[in-house]
Amino acid sequence: MNHAELVSLAIISLMPTLILINPTARKKRYKTALQKLIEDKFGRAGESYEIVEPLNVEEWGEHVRSVYKNGFDKLLVAGGDGTVHLSIQGLDYEKVAFGILPIGSGNDIYRAFGIPMNPETALDNFFAGEEKVDIGEANGHFFLNTVGIGLDSWTIIVKEKTTGMLSGNYVFLFLKTIGMLKGLDCEIEIDGHTICRNVYWVIAANNRFIGGGMKIAPDADLQDGLFDVIIIGKTSKLDLVCRIPHIFKGIHINHPKAEVFRAEHVVIKCAEDIPCALDGELNGPTPLDIRMHHGKLRLRGKLMSGS
Repeated sequence: MNHAELVSLAIISLMPTLILINPTARKKRYKTALQKLIEDKFGRAGESYEIVEPLNVEEWGEHVRSVYKNGFDKLLVAGGDGTVHLSIQGLDYEKVAFGILPIGSGNDIYRAFGIPMNPETALDNFFAGEEKVDIGEANGHFFLNTVGIGLDSWTIIVKEKTTGMLSGNYVFLFLKTIGMLKGLDCEIEIDGHTICRNVYWVIAANNRFIGGGMKIAPDADLQDGLFDVIIIGKTSKLDLVCRIPHIFKGIHINHPKAEVFRAEHVVIKCAEDIPCALDGELNGPTPLDIRMHHGKLRLRGKLMSGS
């Protein structure tokens, strides 16, 4: 870490950290141990903090919007991808640095850090520095990970109707979804250039991972100012089933029906209104206007593998 980085980190450390913990993320015994770990790590770093467990989404949003007003200049959120997604809506990006404590089921956003995914390592990384990372925006909603239509969004619909242990298994959910899948006639504008395709899946990725470790965009970079736009054209459903394991390795992009583009601005229009998946959450329908905000988020921690 050079002198400028040390000075910058010292400046942003003058105020305490607000830590928001998702009350539904883990069992009480786990959260008690987590709070002790937080006490130890912040004590060793000589930094003050406050822990809050918001009761609902509305209360969580209010805490996020008022971080700086309430005397904090850093927000550390403990939860999964849904928690992170919720927390970047309404955040004061200029005044507040943002950290992630991955204790959710997916944690695909944190996967890009390239470090062991456990609370102790994550807290050590929180004090290791600060990075500027990109944020996407789709129809006014910010996202760190991906926005997509087709297989991605329909899988979330299937997930909401699935109960039991397999409800969080994205391979099972993908397989279940393929049965209802249909080709979508889409007009996709990529930095002003329009293409028309019949697709099973279109996704604009800021980060590489979805679905608990599937490498949907193997070359995506959180700091390059560009989305990796992955288009999967209509193929046989048997072929699609056989290719699902390839997503974990990122080699699905070599399929003849796969196309990859890089862009700052993407517009997706379909012949019918299709719901989209935004950071793993179901969101409003097409058309989608997707824009990149290069380096907008001050991320506490270091990206160890080039994101």
